[in-house]
Amino acid sequence: MNAAWNFICAIEAAGKKPGGARIQRKLIGDVTARLMLSLGGERPGVLECSAKLELPFDVSTATVPIRFRIGDWALVGAVERMVRDKVLTICPARLREEDGLVTDGVLGMFKDRPVVALTASREVDKLFVRIGGFGDSAITSDRATQSAACAIKEREGKAKAGNEAQPKDEDARHEHSRRLRETAAGRQREKEKREYGDIAAPLATINIRPAVLKTGNSNLAMAFLNEIPATKSTSGQYKHEGIVQQLKVALSVQMLLTCHGLRVLLGSAAGAESKLAAMPIGLGDIPSRLVTGREHLASLTAFRSEDELEQWAKHKYAALRSGGEGHNANDWLTDAIPAETEPVRILFRAYQRAQLVFAARRKASGMNAKAAAATLEAAYNDANTHLSAVEACQVAIFADANPAELWMQYGAFFGRTFELARFVGRIVLGVDAHLDRDLLGDANQLLAAQPEETDLSVLQINLREILSKTVSPAKFGFALRIARMVNGTIRVAKAKREVTVEVHDGRRYAIVEGPEGSLAVVALPPGIQ
Repeated sequence: MNAAWNFICAIEAAGKKPGGARIQRKLIGDVTARLMLSLGGERPGVLECSAKLELPFDVSTATVPIRFRIGDWALVGAVERMVRDKVLTICPARLREEDGLVTDGVLGMFKDRPVVALTASREVDKLFVRIGGFGDSAITSDRATQSAACAIKEREGKAKAGNEAQPKDEDARHEHSRRLRETAAGRQREKEKREYGDIAAPLATINIRPAVLKTGNSNLAMAFLNEIPATKSTSGQYKHEGIVQQLKVALSVQMLLTCHGLRVLLGSAAGAESKLAAMPIGLGDIPSRLVTGREHLASLTAFRSEDELEQWAKHKYAALRSGGEGHNANDWLTDAIPAETEPVRILFRAYQRAQLVFAARRKASGMNAKAAAATLEAAYNDANTHLSAVEACQVAIFADANPAELWMQYGAFFGRTFELARFVGRIVLGVDAHLDRDLLGDANQLLAAQPEETDLSVLQINLREILSKTVSPAKFGFALRIARMVNGTIRVAKAKREVTVEVHDGRRYAIVEGPEGSLAVVALPPGIQ
């Protein structure tokens, strides 16, 4: 166990003692104050510094690096003021990050909405502070978390009330209490309007709905952080949310790609559309989806126009239709048609799952906790929209979306692999692909993966094979080594698929192939794209 993890465990344990909320508030106050002092003139999305956080003698401390992740810079100063003014409710919690991993931590709540969280990884000796940006996350905790937060509020309220002198006469005491409440409420409203008016949007667009789900641990209760239910547009349609819209567009583009492939395989546009219409997935208005696909083709693929796509499809199947390479054309046709339609089937199922999940979230927002839990659990465990881990990985490749948000049972095990799949998918589709520093280690594991008959090894080996069709493993591995040396990110350029390493200060290095397969690093001038 590393120092950062021990530190978080000690803070969580302290929270269960009398005065533990004050200790946790001091902890969050220390880290936010340090962030305010570390800013300078910059406003990066991620900031790192080292510090020893001084806390009461019965809580173990350690000097560890702190990594701040800021989802909204308007919240930074506001969180510091909330800590100073003691308006945060502090409670231990578990935070599920984008990669699907769950860690213990401390959560700061304002009006029952999260604004700051502090967590630690078991593997890395580092604390992670997240301020804002909770829209796509889930906080997990046992049921004691919410009751602990309520108990803290109640205890602090009683302590405050006990310190005030009370009139002896009962009627006068009631009147005195009423005036105190009105005055306090008025002061609080004025103070919130004055102090926190500039951050109304990021706080007001989130609500929490606790629910018990089958996530591999039946003792966990999940609190979903959702956007406020969508409202109808002027055309009477509901606006799609996040991943729903992303999957809708990706499905439309994939249908256009598949349609052109089927045209070449079947010999006519009518035959291609008939094949799509015959698929047992209820695609609805195919022409309308193809129109959407054409609108987004250039932004989601390397094709600048549908004419380019048409020529590429003809070239792709030219040898197959002629029975070249020693193969019978009918045999190739039997295999090629399912290969063309399979991505459409998978993306449509993902699109259905996303619609179910977000519809359930809207519905659950008006229910009590028990009914909401049942509604959400039904959506997240719907058998008709189930996908295997391998199929979910294909969603990441085809749609550039992490499927752990829709199939949470895969999140803890494959969340980071799905992120790598998104990177590989963008390369395959021919658009700009960036690999963040946080995923360099996972990419190394992917290159070194061995067949072990586990879902993870199968995913890694499949991804490596797909990647090798566009970027050689040797070249990619070399880029990984350079990126780790300079603490940079890897970029594979749109269409050309040139591999470069980019450093945070703006320096860029191209990975080029020399004579006889040798690899070299070339520093790029600042103006070169």
